[in-house]
Amino acid sequence: MTDSSTFAPDWISPPGDTIEDLLEERGWTKAKFAERTGFTPKHINELVKGRVPISADAAERLSRVLGSTSDFWLVRDAQYQAACERQRTSRVCRAPASSSATPTPPARAAAAARSPSD
Repeated sequence: MTDSSTFAPDWISPPGDTIEDLLEERGWTKAKFAERTGFTPKHINELVKGRVPISADAAERLSRVLGSTSDFWLVRDAQYQAACERQRTSRVCRAPASSSATPTPPARAAAAARSPSD
């Protein structure tokens, strides 16, 4: 049996990865998601890319629209921020999407290669 306490991925996954997975499952575009949450499409894009943190208000909206709890989204963002700090890449974690300094998890990289983004 593997000791799960030693798991140390070499990638950081922003909460936006989870959002994108849920949008894909539902067949929603980012524009439709923006409409449902009341955020602007630009804000949704920034949220998905990990460029803005999830506030309590955003967590509540995500919870209402995606069917999870607001605590889930707040904890997901806190874990992302903590991982950024541990890797001393907090600037990279909030950097523009074109930055290649933060490795992409293999599953996300494969999915991105298969489908163009909005």
